Amino acid sequence: MSTPSPLASGDGDLLLVAELLAFVPPFGRAAPPAAGPAGGGGMIMRMKHIIRAVDAEDWPKIKQLRLDALLDPAAPIAFHDSYEKAAAQPDEFWQERAAGAAEGVAARQFVAEAADGRWLGTVSVLVEHAGTATFFGDVPEQAQTHVVGVFVRSEARGSGVARGLFEAALDWSWSLAEPHVERVRLFVHEANGRAGAMYRKTGFEPTGHHLPAPGDGTAREIELAVRRG
Repeated sequence: MSTPSPLASGDGDLLLVAELLAFVPPFGRAAPPAAGPAGGGGMIMRMKHIIRAVDAEDWPKIKQLRLDALLDPAAPIAFHDSYEKAAAQPDEFWQERAAGAAEGVAARQFVAEAADGRWLGTVSVLVEHAGTATFFGDVPEQAQTHVVGVFVRSEARGSGVARGLFEAALDWSWSLAEPHVERVRLFVHEANGRAGAMYRKTGFEPTGHHLPAPGDGTAREIELAVRRG
């Protein structure tokens, strides 16, 4: 099995959202129509927040948002992690996690940032190569990415944050040249109906594949995926 990415310590979602966001491209290029996807290196902007990729120096905020997510009431079924475990990690763990996400080779993390600098939500994307065992123990037949670590603060739900984060994650996945990604997947706990409904709204559909939920042999994590159009 390949060495687990430090970003792969949890996945899931908590939130329901709706609106499409306008894309503001980098380097002064002209913007496409407002409903278009986010460019791989650009930012999505709305009235009160932007969506951007993290930088290595963002590690303290990455740590804090993760800890906040793990205190959410839905965390036990939304994440493969615990507050106690995450809080015990040294700064070097979070620095490595941020550096890997900023590099954008094996993983990428996007955040929704309010005008005052506060982070409202996040999503991470892991690259999974064809024929190589993943962190989750399976071996994909084709190159794909895996959406994990989805979280939106309660006060930002319904504001378009989660929709924008998913647009950024999908756009980055399709923009990869190596590997050329054919599908994007995620897992959701079968009891997390609200998250499952949101995933379907963003185009993800059940594949029929599932895994045992960690710590509960009677529950399942359901795989959903969207294929390149």
